[in-house]
Amino acid sequence: MSQHTRRRVIATGLGAATFGTIAGCLSDNSGSDGTVAQSSFFVFGDFANEVAGDTATAETLVPIGQHGHGWEPGPKVQGTVLESDLFIHGTEGFQPWADDLVQSLRDDGADVQTVAVGEGITLAEGGHDHEEEADHDHDEAHSDDPLDSHAVSHACGHMEDDDMDPLTAAPSAADAATFSQTHQPYAVELPEATGYVAFEADGGGEYAFFTDTHDAVRPVSGSVVHEAHGVENCDGIEAYDVVHTETGTVTLELTGDTGSSVTVLAEGVSRDDGEHDHEHGTEDDHDHAGDDEEAHADDDDGHDHDHAGGRDPHFWLDPTRAKQAVETVRDSFADVDSDNASAYTENADAYSARLDELDETFQSELQDVSKDVVFVAGHDAFQYLGQRYGFDVQTLTGLSPDDQPTPRDIERAQEIIADHDLEYVCADPLESQTAAEQLVEETDATDVLPLTPIPGQTQEWADDGWGYVEIMENINLETLTEALDAR
Repeated sequence: MSQHTRRRVIATGLGAATFGTIAGCLSDNSGSDGTVAQSSFFVFGDFANEVAGDTATAETLVPIGQHGHGWEPGPKVQGTVLESDLFIHGTEGFQPWADDLVQSLRDDGADVQTVAVGEGITLAEGGHDHEEEADHDHDEAHSDDPLDSHAVSHACGHMEDDDMDPLTAAPSAADAATFSQTHQPYAVELPEATGYVAFEADGGGEYAFFTDTHDAVRPVSGSVVHEAHGVENCDGIEAYDVVHTETGTVTLELTGDTGSSVTVLAEGVSRDDGEHDHEHGTEDDHDHAGDDEEAHADDDDGHDHDHAGGRDPHFWLDPTRAKQAVETVRDSFADVDSDNASAYTENADAYSARLDELDETFQSELQDVSKDVVFVAGHDAFQYLGQRYGFDVQTLTGLSPDDQPTPRDIERAQEIIADHDLEYVCADPLESQTAAEQLVEETDATDVLPLTPIPGQTQEWADDGWGYVEIMENINLETLTEALDAR
């Protein structure tokens, strides 16, 4: 085994005030001689456990019976992670406490490798909150509006003046090269086919990111509120994305030929009652900067943004994407313990074969169904499952697990159940069953069936030794064959 420098316990960083009260007991790995991985979420921990096998130790911070979205760690978590070699977590915004922990580890120079398990996986656009679709005709009116000609022309002038600063993209989002200037185009070099840069502003708001190459730039943090391609009357702009960020930081994924360069320009956006878009930034020679920042502060109050820049983070419900995450975990173990890389590869290959079998089983069992809609009395976490196996999942609330159903949500659910003649309402066993049971009482549906995005592990599943594969087979597949009336 390769040598490891044991983790130094850092007095500064995350403390009790940051994390609140711990909800469960965590093991102390300070005496472990082998490679140790801690995960922020049950599914990630299960993947790590399969890759680790008997060679390393893989544990999950969230206790059994706790929902991985709602659980908040206590002060012991910092020490537990600092005594580990790997910290495996999800996409930005998926678990805010994990984002804070990652940032603290970097700031303190901790000898812990952080692993964004979804890195490199194509994430689907997140669904819209149902309440916003129905009622937010003022606060969100601009959410899919293009920039007006004034703003595009302004950006075009900067893009075409050939005054560019050099910037080199990093190989991972965690190490993204940063820039902060608006109004300044950057020529971003790609040492590899995929690279990452991060724009860092003084505060949250909307920012437009212009590029001279089609489909080369993709925001992977913040909420994308508009995408435009084929911009007219400007040879220097091929596409742009308008992104809303609460923190002021937007990470961009850039793709292209190795050694090529992509031009990127960041511009602040102000929605000025539908009139003009203005740029706000760090340069003093733009008189409107202060006014625009104030305008953004007002706009922020009306936004409720979900995970990972508006991208759906629940990728693991597609076993083919889960395989990609397993490969990331495998590579991370090998990075910190190169002497055992072959063992990790062997374990990952064996588990990937199980994921292939799981996918084939789902495809076979759900190939011939009489229904094509499933209703879940919960948040919108199942689109990868529906897209992979060819059915539609309707949910009570939007992408955020914190959303509470409104009377309009209940009415819409009743309409869906009636319109599609649904016999069952599905619900996650780790969440409240109240809404599902209410819908069964008030509609022609006859029963509640379990369907889970696997945000944690129930005690019963743990007692049975069930991991991701077993839960997918024994809970989700069983429910889907019944709910879709598979033959």
